Amino acid sequence: MTKIIAIIIAAFTFLLPLKAIAQDTTNLHTYLNEKGVIFYKDYTATLSNTMWQLLLQKKATGHALSIFDKASKKQLYIFENDSPLETFVSIDFMEWPALDTPLFITTWSHGAHGEYVAILEQTLQKIAFEAYGSWPIAYEVCDSSVVMTIPGDMQENDTPEMETVQWFNTRSLKRFSGTKTCSDLLK
Repeated sequence: MTKIIAIIIAAFTFLLPLKAIAQDTTNLHTYLNEKGVIFYKDYTATLSNTMWQLLLQKKATGHALSIFDKASKKQLYIFENDSPLETFVSIDFMEWPALDTPLFITTWSHGAHGEYVAILEQTLQKIAFEAYGSWPIAYEVCDSSVVMTIPGDMQENDTPEMETVQWFNTRSLKRFSGTKTCSDLLK
């Protein structure tokens, strides 16, 4: 009988903090929801060992992605997507030795089934490159470029016309018809 009482006491001792955590989680969720927070992520740049904070908020006219220096809490960049019809899909980080800071590749839904991809360069506080596709855009980060396959208008065989764009960190572009990958372009 003593063992059973000890187990019950241990269970309650364990469950009480969980209830407080659950309540804190509910309060946090409510607070973030009220502030329009959709996405938050800490990110540490490998090459510069700089810590960033990314915060995506829903605004009345669309979304705002803010990038903060984690140490100083200073907002470094804000990207505002003013289309309420374009919703956030994902963010990737890209670091190259030739760059002082990472670039951020953001993907947004666009229209019924398309996508909008923007490469954000926070040091210049601008969009370094953007692409719109009538269907989802595929991209691959290479050693010194980003290769995007952008679907265009539908052809007679019910497949979209494909264009590949290779964006270099030197802000130059190469365009190719069809689908290409990083390894295809190295040949």
